[in-house]
Amino acid sequence: MKPSLQLDAAHQALLRQLLARTLPGATVGVFGSRARGQARPYSDVDLLICKPPRLTWEQRVALADALEASELPFRVDIVEIDRVPAGMRARMLSEMQPL
Repeated sequence: MKPSLQLDAAHQALLRQLLARTLPGATVGVFGSRARGQARPYSDVDLLICKPPRLTWEQRVALADALEASELPFRVDIVEIDRVPAGMRARMLSEMQPL
């Protein structure tokens, strides 16, 4: 069983709202320390974009701008699944939790 996602409900809701506005219909999950239950209070959030597998430049800029303008108290790293080597992709997918 996977540990609970270490991201409070308000921050999850804000991330979902930003993603819905900038990447409608996207499939996104959290991987890394927050998904493994090893996060510290201000650990970054690692998002894995699974659908679409690759963002356009415009989508990437829109998402980065929305995250920067948000009130999230931590950094958010965006990873597109098609840009990850197969070995790393398998590890990310195994620990990923839906957002």
